[in-house]
Amino acid sequence: MAGRNNVLIGNITKLRFNFFLIVFRTAGIPILFEKVPKLFQIYCFAVNTCVLIFYASNVLDLFTHKEDLRYTMETVRAAAPASIIIWTYSFLRFRTNVLERLIRGTEAFNWETLPKNDPDTGSLTMAGWISVIKTTIRRITISAELYLVAYIIACSVISDKRIPLFNAWFPCDMALSPAYELINIQQSIAATAYVFTVYPFPCFFATLVCITGSQLEKLRARLLNIKLKRDTAMQQESGAETDLEEVFRHMQKELNECVRQHQEILRYIRELEDSLNVFMTGVFLLSLISMCLCAFSIVTSWGDHFMMLQGVIAYSMALVPLVFYCWFGYELTAQTQRIKDAAWGCDWVGTPVSFQKSIRLIISSANKEFTLTAGKIVPVTISTMVNMVNQSVSYFMFLLEVKDSIETDE
Repeated sequence: MAGRNNVLIGNITKLRFNFFLIVFRTAGIPILFEKVPKLFQIYCFAVNTCVLIFYASNVLDLFTHKEDLRYTMETVRAAAPASIIIWTYSFLRFRTNVLERLIRGTEAFNWETLPKNDPDTGSLTMAGWISVIKTTIRRITISAELYLVAYIIACSVISDKRIPLFNAWFPCDMALSPAYELINIQQSIAATAYVFTVYPFPCFFATLVCITGSQLEKLRARLLNIKLKRDTAMQQESGAETDLEEVFRHMQKELNECVRQHQEILRYIRELEDSLNVFMTGVFLLSLISMCLCAFSIVTSWGDHFMMLQGVIAYSMALVPLVFYCWFGYELTAQTQRIKDAAWGCDWVGTPVSFQKSIRLIISSANKEFTLTAGKIVPVTISTMVNMVNQSVSYFMFLLEVKDSIETDE
């Protein structure tokens, strides 16, 4: 019976994360397998190899065309955001067990039956955000993949030029067969893996945060509901003296469940922090470097509107995942802080000392501010993202000033 229940829970988990499992597995990540099939292992090895060759050839191309500034900046605009994707892809590939642990950690939570909108404000709850994220990322990923397919067809079939799909360097003549065909196949596979990583993983992170946040919202409503249950119990006495001991016993039992649930949520939040803080360090560092490189490429292409537009797009590609991480990280911090207000707001006045001690336990736990961090140092919050954007804009303005002064001297 226990084995059957575990299988059932595992199937529900796979259904909950079905889209993410599909895109990650397509990208060559063997995630959430009881036993990885041999054929799939070979597939993963092939995709991983294509991804590494794609990025390495892109970086090497920078050093072989240093004399052509326009071409170099075009490669920089691709390589800068790609470094974030490679970091994310490497984390997915080599820390798969960590992701599986985070996914399986959600098996104790239930959010499907929770309201999608706040009954008071009408705004989306964290449970409502889960549905929005799932729908949005599905559409974005499918659209990006269709665009990629159209681009590949346009370059490989319609165009007469025998050049690679993307800027790259290989120690052979890339226009000759079969090198031309093999390089294009390799780049097509790698680009697909990029598409299935660049935005799906930030949305996967956002989903985990929203699941945790939905449990905190559920806990908050449950704490406030303790007061309502007491009032209801008193009203049902129809003139008779209320049995306060029975009411307090019921409230204590409910509060004990809230304490247990709160500790369970906090354990999962700590696991989320321990699993992702090193990854976030790389994301923040590479994002800042990428935004600065994109700013540099825009300045060096000043006057060429098409190239400048490419720089802005590349800057946006580096910024958008950062927005996901920081905004949802901030929301998780805010949700943990609201628990103490809910605990204080429940009907604790006049209750036994044991009940008040339980309330104090929840409040003291919630008072310890929790923030997802990058390397246990930098908080994953909106203020950090704003600081990074300010730094890159300041760098852009500095480069623009230097460029203007050079042109004035000439």
